[in-house]
Amino acid sequence: MLEDRFQLRAHYEKRDLPVYDLVVAKGGPKLKMSQDQTPALRPAALTPPTPCAPPPTEKAVGPPAIDSHAIPRGILLVMKNLSDVTMTGTAVPIGDLVTMLQGQAGRLVIDKTDMKELFDINLKFRNRLPPSTVAEAGDSSVRPGGGQPAVTESDIPGLFTAIEEQLGLRLESAKAPLDVLVIDSVQRPTQN
Repeated sequence: MLEDRFQLRAHYEKRDLPVYDLVVAKGGPKLKMSQDQTPALRPAALTPPTPCAPPPTEKAVGPPAIDSHAIPRGILLVMKNLSDVTMTGTAVPIGDLVTMLQGQAGRLVIDKTDMKELFDINLKFRNRLPPSTVAEAGDSSVRPGGGQPAVTESDIPGLFTAIEEQLGLRLESAKAPLDVLVIDSVQRPTQN
């Protein structure tokens, strides 16, 4: 239909594009290997676990806490708020971490760790929101809609620092040959 109606002509070609290689940092990996190394069964459709509510006697401040034991094995849960992003999971392969990091890093991440085991992952890093949404140091403003005071940007490490400090891994800038769709020509659609 696109070829007929828009006279679309396109082809794929390989181009060297920027990527990140996930490698083991100098001090070695700091990931905790899961005690149970049997692969987790993954249902076709997953329903996220229900966050654990704070006890009724406490006044709820900020987002509800997540009980990491309530997360099914093999699932890497990503929780975002205004100031930070937390990735938590048990018995997770490195490939799942790589997939989640791609969304945060803004480019393709290639696993070069050669780590085949399952790991318990807990990674927390600064959310990449515009600075106006995160309080400046010394600012006592609160989050939109009330809640606890916003966390200052300097309290939470950035993605690259967090990966190295908390997981003992590193994202290195690199280039890799990737398939790219090149549009050769396209015209206004013809009448029906």
